Amino acid sequence: MAPSSLARSALRRLAGDAGGRIARRGLHPLVVPLAESDDGRVVGSLVWPVGQPAALVETRRGSHSVAPLGTPAHVARRAAVEADIAGGDEAAALVAFFSAAAVEAGGLPYERGAFADSKLSSDQFLLLRVGPFVDAWARLARERVAKGETTTGLIAAERGSARNPSWGCSLWLQASLLTDLRRAEEARDVAISALETPFWSLGVSVRAVQEVAQLGYVQDIRAFLREVEASGEGTRGVPTAPAGERARNAAFDRMDAVVTAAGEWDEIRPALAADLRAAGLLAHAEVAADGG
Repeated sequence: MAPSSLARSALRRLAGDAGGRIARRGLHPLVVPLAESDDGRVVGSLVWPVGQPAALVETRRGSHSVAPLGTPAHVARRAAVEADIAGGDEAAALVAFFSAAAVEAGGLPYERGAFADSKLSSDQFLLLRVGPFVDAWARLARERVAKGETTTGLIAAERGSARNPSWGCSLWLQASLLTDLRRAEEARDVAISALETPFWSLGVSVRAVQEVAQLGYVQDIRAFLREVEASGEGTRGVPTAPAGERARNAAFDRMDAVVTAAGEWDEIRPALAADLRAAGLLAHAEVAADGG
């Protein structure tokens, strides 16, 4: 999902060039909205407590899927590149604005004309010179496989997963390509890895991933995977997880349950905030509790 005018609006808001609070009703409880389109698409900042860099994401009200756009620095530099490619009367001003925003966010500037000078395709330029965008890796992988360059395509998909850890959509891309290539056992292994990520990061139904993982018979897949994990740790003599980690896992599992049941995000906010407080994640709990 490429950064659009909506992502650019979000960057302007981050830069303090926009006002007005955006309602959070119907949104993933750890997404702070920054810009919204008339058709319900929302770009926001994901507050995720597992050691990932701050990320901008795109979702919709009532959706159970969240798609990564990249760090603010990556998204800003990409916006500068795309403004340069699009051209037009405002290109110079837009490139300058978003290049400055990238630097302000801790990234690198972009100079107008750098893309044309590179002789690269747009996706190649984005991945080599800007950031590890999920959508660019996906297009590159699919294009290579479609051309019969199977190994190159699968390597691109694998690199996309490696550069976007904990995002199930990248692993699902690998699994779906392997499925199309009739490599069922490899697809199964990658699909299982995808199910270990947050379900809202998959970009497809949990049931679809379970089927490729050959676990379609499991009623509660998250509980099943937790049991498998606990069983493996027990045989290795690993001590029981501390209370804070258990509370954090309870928070994550609560969100996964909303996805599998096609439930309402707003209904879990109080309980989710309580789990996060018990895990010592007070700032995250405050975000989760704010359903206004």
